[in-house]
Amino acid sequence: MFARSRFALPLLLCLTLCAIVLVTLDDYGLTWDEPVYGRSGHTHFLWFRHLSLSRSSIDGYWRDGSEHPPLGTLVGGFTEDVLHDRLGLVERYKAFRVQTLLYVFILNFALFLWVSECWGRATAFVAVLSFFFLPRAFFHAHLGALDYPMTALWVVTAYAFWKGLTAPRWMLAASVLLGLALLTKVNAFFLWTLLLAWFAVWFRADLWRLLRGRFRGCLSEHARVVRSLAALLLVPPAVFFIGWPWLWPHPLSRTWNYLAWASAHEQHPVYYMGKTWTCPPWHYAFVLTAVTIPLVVLIPLLVGLLRLPRTTHRAAAAFLLLNALVPIAVIAFLSSCAYDGERLWLPAFPFLCALSAVGVCELYRLAERVKAQAAFVAVCGALFAASIYFSVVRYHPFEASYFNEIVGGVDGAAARGFETEYWEAPCLAVLPWLNAHSESTFWIPIDSRMMGLYQIAGRLAPSVRGADRANADYLVLLIRQGMINPDPELWEIYTHQKPVYAVRVLNTPLVGVYDMKAARRRRTAGGQAREAY
Repeated sequence: MFARSRFALPLLLCLTLCAIVLVTLDDYGLTWDEPVYGRSGHTHFLWFRHLSLSRSSIDGYWRDGSEHPPLGTLVGGFTEDVLHDRLGLVERYKAFRVQTLLYVFILNFALFLWVSECWGRATAFVAVLSFFFLPRAFFHAHLGALDYPMTALWVVTAYAFWKGLTAPRWMLAASVLLGLALLTKVNAFFLWTLLLAWFAVWFRADLWRLLRGRFRGCLSEHARVVRSLAALLLVPPAVFFIGWPWLWPHPLSRTWNYLAWASAHEQHPVYYMGKTWTCPPWHYAFVLTAVTIPLVVLIPLLVGLLRLPRTTHRAAAAFLLLNALVPIAVIAFLSSCAYDGERLWLPAFPFLCALSAVGVCELYRLAERVKAQAAFVAVCGALFAASIYFSVVRYHPFEASYFNEIVGGVDGAAARGFETEYWEAPCLAVLPWLNAHSESTFWIPIDSRMMGLYQIAGRLAPSVRGADRANADYLVLLIRQGMINPDPELWEIYTHQKPVYAVRVLNTPLVGVYDMKAARRRRTAGGQAREAY
């Protein structure tokens, strides 16, 4: 009986995807945000052990990391406490990362159910695999950060809301899930706006009658709409406040401070189209989306968009499209934060992949007309398998540097002035070289704290020592061009000096180790030449 259940296939598929993530969890180096989130999650989870409601206890345990809501860090604090502190099974940062398996499962499970209800299981299978093996999404699925959890909760909330349009109990579930999304990242406020707008359009006739009747004599007739709207308006903020103890002593002022911080977040320099931007232009998010999706997904996506007016379940397809566009449009037109590539609008990608799967479904129907279904399935399967190899396997574990064939892959993207690395994960691959040269000193200008974290984790020898730029033997440089360019010395070294060691993906360096003695000799010789001139 279970084998015939509608849940058997997605359950087996999602457990398989989680197993893939678990097996490859160690392959990725620490990113900038993970140590911060790990520390916050640890202290937040400790509060639940003591469970003191005093203001001093709340301030002591919840001040750290108060710039973000706690759900994403708290779940990681739980997995870290169980797997590292109590059982000692894995090192600390990997234990914190295990939380991502939960989000991988619920995201892909909800995506499968949603697409299968509208376009069938085959289309759902394509949608899930397209997203899971999307190179940059595959990278984020391994991190103890907030972007993948936010993406998962966006998808699950949108799915529950869609079902809630016809089943009120689902609208209550969507409202609770929206509260959990608010407890994860500020992006959820835009999801809330989207859902309220769609609700107003979907039930516009009911709401108009309620307004014209001034809520007298028609409440019983429209009770379902009223209850759903009340849940959507009242439940999410209630879950948000109840789930974040930091807000309890001063709910209004601390919520205001959180929103003010999020709206004025520090902007990091971005290297885009051969220029370093303090804030990149509006098309940054749209272009990065187009050049980081493999063509095997991008081309059917365009077909799906073109066929949208004629596809079955047009309302569902339009809702998917709206969910795909909002995260990108927020970064393009509303947000002061536009950096780190795709991760800030990662919630758009599951919906884009779902629309791509709809495009595959439309192409299959065309193949049916010419009696070429078997050939179509064989060709699509071969192309998809090849795409996984060339975009995930070949890039692994540097999928965050993936670019598609439109710009010539990562090598072409580097030549065309795109930022090829942004979050420091490739530094893990340089540790063996540092251990082999531990008698030397190293200058790590972009984020030197990672050296200490790797030493604590036992991956970097304690004898490896840091130094400043004037005294270091070697420079260890993350090739994030936007942060290198403002420093003339770093840019000179990066553009004119060959590294003694480099971590590369294909032919593009992601981390370079440079001889600082040679750099100083070069600088001295250049100064003497200018002086002589």
